[in-house]
Amino acid sequence: MKYVYPAIFRKDAELDDCYVVEFPDLNGVFTQGYGLFEAIYMAEDVLAFSLMLDEDDGENIPKPTPIDQVKAEPDEYSTDAFVTLIKADTDVYRLLVAERSLL
Repeated sequence: MKYVYPAIFRKDAELDDCYVVEFPDLNGVFTQGYGLFEAIYMAEDVLAFSLMLDEDDGENIPKPTPIDQVKAEPDEYSTDAFVTLIKADTDVYRLLVAERSLL
């Protein structure tokens, strides 16, 4: 399945060029990365992994909130925040996981 979810990126106030990423529609799904490239990569990975597990467990997968309804504000641990969309393809992710397990 293919998915697109909004993610909130917050720039860490103490760690240089570190972004913490959370998915407000998915309880407990978050990650981090150093620099935007790594943060986006990690966000795609954790999103695909979490959704794959939910599919496998027969969990109800919530609909994504429209991006214009997601607000991003810095918190006490961040200096800046923004919202962007992150994509995931759980079918492709399953193939990657299977390939890694063969190594």
